[in-house]
Amino acid sequence: MKLAIVAGIVVIGLGGYASAQMEGHAHDKPKAATTQPTTKPANTKCPVSGDPIDPEVTIVQDGKTVAFCCKGCIDDFKKDPAKYMAKLK
Repeated sequence: MKLAIVAGIVVIGLGGYASAQMEGHAHDKPKAATTQPTTKPANTKCPVSGDPIDPEVTIVQDGKTVAFCCKGCIDDFKKDPAKYMAKLK
């Protein structure tokens, strides 16, 4: 009986120790992917359509944040990025 009580205390103690060790280790947790770049877009007009941009619809290409009028234009841009990047220069 004493052995069962001691074993129970050890298990509970180890469980508490392990959970205490895991708390506060944010670097061990996967970081959420950022969907928006932190820099201002390099353009004010969509390089695909020529329409005004939506600053929330962006990608990073060649180190520059490029904004588009809609998500559909990103797909067209990715087919030939050099063609559209030339429009931004």
